[in-house]
Amino acid sequence: EFDIKDGVLINARPKGEVAVVPEGVVEIGHKAFCETKIKEVVLPSTLKIISSFAFSECRYLKRVTLPEGLEELGFYALSDTAIEEINFPRSLRYIDDSVFRGTPFLKRIKDDRFVILGERFLYGYNGYDDTVEIPDGVEVICSCAFDSREKDKDYYYVTPKKIILPDSVKQIDGCAFRYQYGLREINLRADMDISATAFDKSGYEESFKAFLASKGEKK
Repeated sequence: EFDIKDGVLINARPKGEVAVVPEGVVEIGHKAFCETKIKEVVLPSTLKIISSFAFSECRYLKRVTLPEGLEELGFYALSDTAIEEINFPRSLRYIDDSVFRGTPFLKRIKDDRFVILGERFLYGYNGYDDTVEIPDGVEVICSCAFDSREKDKDYYYVTPKKIILPDSVKQIDGCAFRYQYGLREINLRADMDISATAFDKSGYEESFKAFLASKGEKK
């Protein structure tokens, strides 16, 4: 039923509607369950990573409980499934911007002004304010969080000029502020974990280079 090598579940051929992944598995590999007909998956406490396309196009998959200890949800990992609700363990450190594409879960929340997952992850912003104050409690600005809405003809007039981050923010992922051409001001801190691509093709790109230089780092 499962091909497992060195803790990585490489391929799954579930026999029924419920798949129980064995303890000891630390990673669900690329496309491991892709296009299977499972309705529920039980994940082991040892799991750390759900890789790209792991459950993509499992169109009947509705029930998943993410275990404490899980750290990463990869590219399109749960896309095009029937998931309506899901939990977010405290151990989780990275959620790719494409994880929930094509799911009822994302359709329900995607139009919120601030799309916040698990009270800690800013997954998307859908406003058009000059100044955007991120809600307190957000710890991670996810990849492409400010590039999630439909594009307008002139980015400069519809993107924020100023971002106010709360003290709770610890991490800014890759391309989080990509294409935010109007962005000129944001209160970054030296202790934040910020991806080198966080401000690519934005109005703050040169200022970010200067910020990194002040820390002795290079973009």
